[in-house]
Formats: sequence, structure tokens, C-alpha cells
Amino acid sequence: MKKWIKWIIICCGALCVFIIILVPGAIFYINSDTCQNMIQKKIGESIPGSISWHLENISVLKGDMEIKNLLLKGPEKNKLIFLKRLYLKI
Repeated sequence: MKKWIKWIIICCGALCVFIIILVPGAIFYINSDTCQNMIQKKIGESIPGSISWHLENISVLKGDMEIKNLLLKGPEKNKLIFLKRLYLKI
């Protein structure tokens, strides 16, 4: 019985450490230029035209994000939408 309890505690501890490392790593990756470029490319492939932005701030705990200089261009490269600042509450 003690052996099972020991394994349960070890597994719970490993899971907690994994979560503690994974969440900040994911937030750091989302804030990186690499991830932003990948997301912009995927969205750009699914719509006619192009989209670009700069992710200023993202808070997982608060559930909000701030995007600056959001630019949506049409298929003819004309400016459709430009937002200096967009604040999203998720």
C-alpha cells in the first residue's frame, strides 16, 4: 500500500513541475516573434489579403491581450482596416 502512495505522490509532483515549466514556456513562445509570424501566416493563408500586427501584451491569468498596429489588407494590397490598439478580454 505504501508503494502505491509513494508512486502517486511522485506522479503528482512530476505533473506539477511539468505544468510549472510548461505554462511560462508557452506564454514566452506566444509572445515571441516566431510564433506571431506563424499565426499571421496561417491567418493570411485562410483569408484573401494579408494581416499583420504586433502583440504588445498577453496575460493568461487575467485573460486579456493587447495588440498594436493591426493591419488588414485586401487582395489588391489596399488597406481595409488599421487599428492602432486592440484590447481583447478572453
